[in-house]
Amino acid sequence: VRDSVEVTASVAPVQLASAEKSGTITAQQINDIALRGRDYLSVLSTIPGVVDSAARRDAMDTMAGGSVTINGTRGNSKDTRVDGVSVVDVGNNDAVTFEANMDAISEVKVLTSNYQAEYGRSAGGQIQVITKAGTKEFHGSVYDFYRSESLNANNFFNNRNNTPKTLYRYRISGYSLGGPVFIPKTFNTSRDKLFFFWSQEYIGSKVPYGYRTVEMPTALERQGDFSQSLDVSGKLIPVNDPLTKAPFPANIIPQDRFSKYGQGVLNF
Repeated sequence: VRDSVEVTASVAPVQLASAEKSGTITAQQINDIALRGRDYLSVLSTIPGVVDSAARRDAMDTMAGGSVTINGTRGNSKDTRVDGVSVVDVGNNDAVTFEANMDAISEVKVLTSNYQAEYGRSAGGQIQVITKAGTKEFHGSVYDFYRSESLNANNFFNNRNNTPKTLYRYRISGYSLGGPVFIPKTFNTSRDKLFFFWSQEYIGSKVPYGYRTVEMPTALERQGDFSQSLDVSGKLIPVNDPLTKAPFPANIIPQDRFSKYGQGVLNF
C-alpha cells in the first residue's frame, strides 16, 4: 500500500487579446448577492473603478444609471448596451430606455478603460449586459419580493410622539422560462438548434413624497362665477373672454360657454 500526495497549481493566463481593463459579474453573483431593489446596477460597485453614488435603489429606475461613474468620469459619459445595442437616451445621456431584470441577465461586463475601438460613442466606460438564452433543458423561475412598513421598526422619536410609521411598500413580482423549441420525432429532436427565453417583471410601489399645498377652484368658480375671486390685495381677478379679450359681464362665465370635459376634470 502506498500513499502519495500530489500538489498542482495553475497560473492565471494573461489576457493578450486587448489592453482593456474590465470586470465581469456573472449571473450566479447577481443571484447570490442580496439586492433590496433588484437592480443589477447595485452590483457594479464591486468592480474596481466603479462608484455608485445612489443613496438607495428601492426599485429599477430609468434614471438610475446616471449615478454610476467609472474611473472618475461623468455619469453621462458612459455607454450602456444590452446584447450589443445601446440603450442610453441620447437626449440626456443619463436615462436608459431599457433595464433588464436580474433573472434575465446572464452576464454584466464593465469596460473601465483601454477598451477596443469597436466600443465607441462614449469615453467614460462601457456597461455591457448579456441576457440569458434557452438551453437544452427547461428552466424557469417565479418570484415575489415584498417590502412594507409593517415589516419595519418605527424609530425612537416617532414612538415617543405616537407617530405611525411612514408608508413604505414595494412589490416586485416576476417569472422567467427558457428551453428548447422542438417537436418530438419531427423538428429539433436533439434539442440543440433552436431555443427560447422569456422573462417578465412587474414593479409596484406606494411611497409618499410629502404634502403639497395647491390652490383649487371654489364651488362658485366651478359654476363659472368669479365675482368673488380676489387677489392678495383684495382686487377682483378679471376673467376675460378668449374670443373678445374683454372681461365677462359681472366676471361670470355663461353656462353655454362651458365644456363638459373641463367640468368633469374640475368635479373630479
